[in-house]
Amino acid sequence: MKLKHFLRKPVWFFRGEIDAARLKKVFPEDFFSKNLLQPDEYQQLKPVYDRYIKDVSSKEMAVSWQTSCFLYAAAKTRDCKKILDLGSGFSSYLFRAYAINSRNGAGIYSVDDNDFWLEKTRTFLTEHEMPVDQLSTLSDFDQQNKSGFDLIFHDLGSMATRAELLSFAISLLEPGGMLVLDDMHKTRYRSVAAGKVKKAGLCLYSIRKYTLDELGRFAEIATSYNEMDA
Repeated sequence: MKLKHFLRKPVWFFRGEIDAARLKKVFPEDFFSKNLLQPDEYQQLKPVYDRYIKDVSSKEMAVSWQTSCFLYAAAKTRDCKKILDLGSGFSSYLFRAYAINSRNGAGIYSVDDNDFWLEKTRTFLTEHEMPVDQLSTLSDFDQQNKSGFDLIFHDLGSMATRAELLSFAISLLEPGGMLVLDDMHKTRYRSVAAGKVKKAGLCLYSIRKYTLDELGRFAEIATSYNEMDA
């Protein structure tokens, strides 16, 4: 097992480097150099993030700062107007901050399968004077029959729950939309996720180069855009 773990890192690295080149056809030409690698515009979010991992959730459990930056930059660059936050937390604040700053009337929906964490998110948003509408439990959200999201962040519950609900998350995506899958360093989960993404006819891209944190976590994106067809 130790050898397998040792060999994974080079594979992850090279996949990330290759997909970084592929992604240049998915995003505008200056996305990575201007919006992601020079995140001056959203440095205002960092103190809030630091408070979140100090007072609300641990650094190990919360979305990483690197992935947070990617989510904000992706929403901004793609001018997303309907965002689904599957798994409430700092991302719930992040997307609402994006909606306020962009002034494009974006609708932000935050969903959790844990009532306790949903209330912690509600409290955190209230303390930071953020809207708390469209926060819902998974069961309530399922009954609302929402769909057509142009950006979805899938970070809901345990890894088993996340894998089980991935097809559901994919079904809510607008054609041409983007699904961001967190914790793709977990090999077993990634294997299941890759299979479901492929079955849905989507392409999977590693964004490890831009979301790798000090804990070894990184994200990948699924989208209907295939740069091979461009």
